[in-house]
Amino acid sequence: MAIEITAPSTSNTSFTISETNGNTIVSLTDSSSLTNSYTYEASGSGLRAITNVAAITGTLTSGVSTQVDLYSFDQKTIDSNQSIVFTGVKNFTVYNTSTTEGYDFAIQATGTNACTNLFNGGSGNLLVKPYSSFSYNDPYVGFTVSSSQRYIYLDDLGSGVSYKVFVFGLD
Repeated sequence: MAIEITAPSTSNTSFTISETNGNTIVSLTDSSSLTNSYTYEASGSGLRAITNVAAITGTLTSGVSTQVDLYSFDQKTIDSNQSIVFTGVKNFTVYNTSTTEGYDFAIQATGTNACTNLFNGGSGNLLVKPYSSFSYNDPYVGFTVSSSQRYIYLDDLGSGVSYKVFVFGLD
């Protein structure tokens, strides 16, 4: 069995603003783009080196939470399902795929065995709006996952939301 992973992560932001006052036009344009192309490396060490990737998609009904377990992450394979035990994460991205205003959810690391490493030792409690995402990205080292640093919670704030989570890391 051979494993090949290519996992680009791109962030783009740009804007253009124009102001007209009589015969005078002032225009300002700016943009920034970052791209990391993660690839499989058996040791998982080094810049942008990972040993596994995984994704989940789901829907939270109104007021419900789901627990993302980085130390037992279900992933479909060719013949079956496997449970990935991530020991490190270099990219964690969660998308709010809902399209209705007010369909928000919180991403948190609270409670027993919470993965506070995702939030530099904090609990997170970040609001993710529709058409939006939260992304942690460290192509060099990433953060450590263990049995005591494993759970991330997605908490619906009352509307019911759909989401997608991507994890690029080490197992």
